[in-house]
Amino acid sequence: MNEAIENKIIELIDQGKTPENSLELKNILESSSEAKNLYENLLMNDANRSEEHTSELQSPDHLVCR
Repeated sequence: MNEAIENKIIELIDQGKTPENSLELKNILESSSEAKNLYENLLMNDANRSEEHTSELQSPDHLVCR
């Protein structure tokens, strides 16, 4: 997979696109198993980052009293 395809996938994800609402992303993912794997890995990484951030926000060590 070339860098332009990787960048396009990242750009579409950043725009909130999914295969369900973007024909362009759907076509890219259907064209290559590498593209589909990259997409899935990026989504998992985003989910893990969100989970870590939520855990940090809920941690008593990070509470701020005002």
